[in-house]
This record gives sequence, structure tokens and C-alpha cells, in this order.
Amino acid sequence: MTRLALITDSSCGLSADLIARYDLHALPYYILAGGRMLKDGIHISREEVFRLLRDGRHLPNTKAPTLGDFAALYRSLLGKVDAALVISPPRERTAAYQHAESARSFTPDLNIAVLDSRHTSIGQALVVLAAAHARGAGGDLKAILGAAQHAIDRMEVWVVLESLKFAARSGRVPNLDQFERAGYSPGPFELSGEETRASPPGVPVLRHENGAPHIAFTARNVDQAMERLKAGLADRVRGERVHAAITHAGDIAQAESIRAWAQSTWSPVELHVLELPPILAVYAGPGAVGVAVYNE
Repeated sequence: MTRLALITDSSCGLSADLIARYDLHALPYYILAGGRMLKDGIHISREEVFRLLRDGRHLPNTKAPTLGDFAALYRSLLGKVDAALVISPPRERTAAYQHAESARSFTPDLNIAVLDSRHTSIGQALVVLAAAHARGAGGDLKAILGAAQHAIDRMEVWVVLESLKFAARSGRVPNLDQFERAGYSPGPFELSGEETRASPPGVPVLRHENGAPHIAFTARNVDQAMERLKAGLADRVRGERVHAAITHAGDIAQAESIRAWAQSTWSPVELHVLELPPILAVYAGPGAVGVAVYNE
């Protein structure tokens, strides 16, 4: 059987337990705070990042793992594995993909494939786990890539934010300007086909598509947003083999409520509740809750 290393980064938000259980490599992102460049989860904690966000005076920025970080990891794998697969966030949103790809030249003797997951956070996490399951079943690199791509193609990723404050700062929501100019929920409600009534911007709900988050609709409050989201996802995602993950930025009660709903709706073959990684909390803000799901 091919000895294959699975590599990702801390933006996927996989827990230390899952990383160890599936023998994964997760390179940390960097968080720039107070004039220092700190490794996510090593030099700065999630709680400290959230404190900076709530304080609001010195908001942190983020930086992808460097070319040198990837090259050093690749070199450490020589003689231990026959191949490696790197699963990155969308290449348009971060330099991680480019760094992973460029670093391949430093270890020409190692067969390295780099896959753009087209998703972030729990969407990326489920793609990584799909690859891990395929590897565990004895698949070669081609089979593992196929399993990961299958998850990418069928993935639904939705995030409820408390406000647009942090998303606006990030500049990473393509239809944000249109949304703000319109002053109401844009377009038809994508999940159920129901028309969205014009209303002042409230709680925004983002859908990840084509490598980026887009505002799908707004609701009067978080509870209404979650109910609309659940109804739509239950209609969009059907099947007996469903994989799901939930992420939250401090609202464990809301995350557990969604977990219970997901369990009763799909009886998924895997269901994870993960904390939103700090490098994404910088752009989503405290209180964000997300759902990622795909069926086989």
C-alpha cells in the first residue's frame, strides 16, 4: 500500500484529536498582532485572538504558511512516505496553495499533489477527512484525490454571522458592496426558492460558492436565520451517507443545537463540532456559526 502523507493547514479548524486520529499534518497560519507574527495555536491562543477582536483597537491580520514552511515539511517526509497530498483553502483567497505548489521543487524525489479544496474552515476539513477515509480504505493517490474531489463537488457550506463588521473589513465577500447599496436581502432566497422581502440588513447568512463566501440572505435575528438555513439544507441535502461538520466562534449552545438537528435530520456517517479557527474568526467575528455538509 502506498505510504501517503496528508497535509493541510490550521485554517480548516480540525481539532488536535482528529489530526492525531487520522495522522494528518496541519501547518499553522500566522496571526499578525501587536507588531508580532505569531503561529496560530502555538504562539497565540484562540482566546487571545477573540479578546483582540472584541477589544477592537488593534485588530489582527493573518498570513498563510510560507513557502519555507511547506518546503521544511516536505523535506521531513523524505524516506518516510512515497507521496504527499496537500489540501489547501481556495487559491484566490490565500497564498497557501501557491506556497505549497512552489515548495514542491525543493523535494523533487517526493511525489506531491496539491489540491484546492474550494472551501474554507469546516468545508475544507470535510474534504481532508474524505481523503483520510479513502487512504484508510487502502486507496492510492488517484483514489484519494477522487474521494476528495467528490466531497468538494457536493459540499454545502453556510455561515451565520452576528454582523458584517468583520467581513466588510476583510474585503473577501464579493457581493458585499451590492448588498450594502441595496439595503435589503439580495435576490431570491437561494435555499428554498422563496422570495426575500425587502428589509433592513439584519443577521447575514453567507454561502460559500466558487471559492468565496457570498451573502445569500439576511434574517431579523440569529434564530430566524438558523431556522431558514435548516429548512433549506434539509431540502438540498438528501441521502443515506451524509457527512457534516459544524463550527462556532464561542457559541457552543447554538452549535450543539445544530448538531442535534443534523443528527435527527440525516443520521450522518460522521458529524463533527469544531471551533472556528482563529485566523477565520478574524474575518467572521465572534458569534459566527457555520454548517458544512455533503452526501456521497
